[in-house]
Amino acid sequence: WPMLYVVLAMMALGQGMFVPAVNGLVSRRAGSEEQGVVLGATQSLASLARVIGPLWAGWTYHAFSPVASYNTAAAILILGFAASLGFNRS
Repeated sequence: WPMLYVVLAMMALGQGMFVPAVNGLVSRRAGSEEQGVVLGATQSLASLARVIGPLWAGWTYHAFSPVASYNTAAAILILGFAASLGFNRS
């Protein structure tokens, strides 16, 4: 139980720092007239990812191997990192 509490606290801290930072970045990139639409779409995609992600990980874990679910997660993170390199930092 103690390790579970430590991991949950770390996850809560990470989400508490990550979500506001992403929302701030998204709102700065969107124009003032479209911020609501863009932030709504961002939240919708985040919710969809919270549903599809565990389903995909469970399926790959069961269908292939435990390593396959981690490999697909790593591939998605690498793709996201590569996509972020193309953004302008202005």
